[in-house]
Amino acid sequence: MLTISSVMLAFTDQQSGFLFFLVVLGIRGLGFGWSNLPLQTVALASITGRALPKASSLYNATAQIFSSIGIAILSTPFIQGTTDRAGELVRGAQASGARPPADLAIQAGVSGFQHVFLIVAVGTGLAMLIGFFIPSKSLKQEEAAGGEAGAESHGGGRFMPAE
Repeated sequence: MLTISSVMLAFTDQQSGFLFFLVVLGIRGLGFGWSNLPLQTVALASITGRALPKASSLYNATAQIFSSIGIAILSTPFIQGTTDRAGELVRGAQASGARPPADLAIQAGVSGFQHVFLIVAVGTGLAMLIGFFIPSKSLKQEEAAGGEAGAESHGGGRFMPAE
């Protein structure tokens, strides 16, 4: 859902209205909820007792720090895309002898916005593809299953057929 909403946001234009953003950001919110809560559950599943509050705090602090880093990294293509588009619009207006468009900042900002969400769409798409190859069991679970009598172990990813 994050990839779908990122692709939709990459094709935003000046005529995109309130309803468009309401739907897209609703899809995006569902995607974050459906990905982040299970991720936190899996990350903290093996931690018990007195270590759990510390691990939960560390997980949340790490998420906040890397969210900030992600925003800082994505600000660069946003600013660069906005600046490049503004330059193109000004040069085009000067070449034709006209004044730059009155909504220059909006046009340039939309271009930067599109660049950023195209990058995010590619990144989330790649993360989704990589996720299909993550084994469904950890090595510790595989070893435990192999040691049990009559237990079969599958080393493959999520696409193993059910028996």
